[in-house]
Amino acid sequence: MQYEIINISNSLTLYYLQTDKFKTASFGAYFVRPMRQSDNPFKLLCLRVMKNATEKYPNKLSLYRHADNMFGTSIQSQSSTLGNNFIMGFDVNILNDKYVKLVHDSGDADLCDEAAALLNQLLFHPKRTSEGLFDGKIVEKEKDKFIDIIKSQKNDTYSYAISQAVKLMCKDEPVSYIPTEEAVQAIDAKLLTEYYDDISNTSSLDIVYTGATCRTAVIESVKKHFGDFSPAIQTPLEYSKPYRIPDDIKRQEENCDSMQSKLVIGFRTPFTIFDGDKYYIAIMFDQIFGSGSASKLFLNVREKLGLCYSCASSYNAFNGNMVAHCAISDYNRVKAEREILAQLYKMQNGEISDFEIECAKQTVASAYNSIEDSPESIENYYFERMVFGVDADIEQSIASAMAVTKEQIVEYAKRVFPDTVYFLHGVKNWSNE
Repeated sequence: MQYEIINISNSLTLYYLQTDKFKTASFGAYFVRPMRQSDNPFKLLCLRVMKNATEKYPNKLSLYRHADNMFGTSIQSQSSTLGNNFIMGFDVNILNDKYVKLVHDSGDADLCDEAAALLNQLLFHPKRTSEGLFDGKIVEKEKDKFIDIIKSQKNDTYSYAISQAVKLMCKDEPVSYIPTEEAVQAIDAKLLTEYYDDISNTSSLDIVYTGATCRTAVIESVKKHFGDFSPAIQTPLEYSKPYRIPDDIKRQEENCDSMQSKLVIGFRTPFTIFDGDKYYIAIMFDQIFGSGSASKLFLNVREKLGLCYSCASSYNAFNGNMVAHCAISDYNRVKAEREILAQLYKMQNGEISDFEIECAKQTVASAYNSIEDSPESIENYYFERMVFGVDADIEQSIASAMAVTKEQIVEYAKRVFPDTVYFLHGVKNWSNE
């Protein structure tokens, strides 16, 4: 399974995959560009406002009623930070052609073309006032909702601890640009409109289609509804790698109103998804270290030593950073940190069993095979790679992961360095009695 890349114009690219495996099709339109610190929270608030109303559908009721009349079409806004770049836009999930024809009184409905028209409205014709600005009432309403979300995130202490650790570890890197209440509150309709106009005039546009409609029909719909897209400037994507060996370990702690404490350790690692087959060494390392169900962190720090309630690691493929995170009782803080680092040192010394490697390979293969379970997951996986010129063939990815050796993992582990330790202290924690 592989997408065809079709260059409609210098600024417009279509990623097309014909498959009749699913009852639905996924059709997305996205701006892709380098990430700036000012993009958060603007891009997220912008998408929230744009999803409320368009020129043709001036309120949320008319917009979603139209989508519902398209045989239950759903609309999702999409925003992802990928290394030094980000994607923002919309995706619609529509019924595939042959199933539309089975619907009574469907007539000559062309859902593919209707979906392209809807995406055009969402992305290029958000509702504006007579002064050319976003609707102020919608902006203020979405600001309030966005601020509520930001406030609520601190109640999810696990996610909050990880985000704060990443912010500390990756200062001035795109992944650290986390929206704040103050930043959202400072945005008004004028500023948000100016941001949108800048994005739409300086970004390339990528269209992604995954479904049963034939190639010719999809191309015709894309040309019809997006063919006149011509930004004043196309901002090139950025591929720089932030890997560096830290001079010392940064430390920070904070109190929270919780029964549990959270410990997060950030690591610098040498490879990213842009490093070819070396990337699969990073995946295997992360599985053995903390991501897998048979990982060293889970089996040793949690199960064997009982130092935490949960313990795992997660690896960012686009910037190469990894974090180990655990929920603990306060009195186990020092022991847990020491043991997490001890598991890294064991891997650096070659203490990796054949069983651990085999479990990791099975998990990775299963994860790759599950990508083809839905059109949305297929689209997300392939598009996020192809837009940066990364080979996305699933069979080849599995083969590359299966070819990783113990020696490669050990050499990789020797280049993994702790960078940051963040501790969220649960002030309601019970003492060790």
